[in-house]
Amino acid sequence: KHLTHEADSKLGSLCPTTVKVRFCELKWANVADSRFVCRVDPSDVGKRPQFNYIYGSFSSSNLPPVESDMDLQSLYTLLIVVARNRTQITYGELSQRYHEQMGDWHEPHGSWDEPLGDVNTALHAAGLPPLSAVVVLQDSREPGRRFWGSSPNVPDLPGDQVARIAAYGELLGQVHDAPWPATLP
Repeated sequence: KHLTHEADSKLGSLCPTTVKVRFCELKWANVADSRFVCRVDPSDVGKRPQFNYIYGSFSSSNLPPVESDMDLQSLYTLLIVVARNRTQITYGELSQRYHEQMGDWHEPHGSWDEPLGDVNTALHAAGLPPLSAVVVLQDSREPGRRFWGSSPNVPDLPGDQVARIAAYGELLGQVHDAPWPATLP
């Protein structure tokens, strides 16, 4: 989630660019540029996150680890319905549906990259295409930049728009045509 304008102003000149934070049930969340750690109150899980404390000057070597608390089987089950229906789902819709199914809220921006990559990696080992190709940005109707190269069955981001659209169309077609097993392999 992008920090709110209020939180940006608290960072002052220490952070001239927008910082993204991945929220989860753990007390700590890594910040994209690894210069800050934000403490998140676990009692706020399921609510729109608010910053309680902001600490500066942490190096990536001493950041507390952030582990995904998402149920990959439930995520997989949700996504195969989308794939079997030959449709797409936005990150926001994914957050909402996962919340409805599991009771856990995960921000649409940034919190899905790792779990979707984990699902794709497991599927690659079973010879299946990258299921997360059905998860797209609302405006472009394409996956976010971190989709590309996220697992062995997803190539790196193509260098030009035509190649990117062609590669994505091919992957999405493979996902829509795949014989998805009921459980994550």
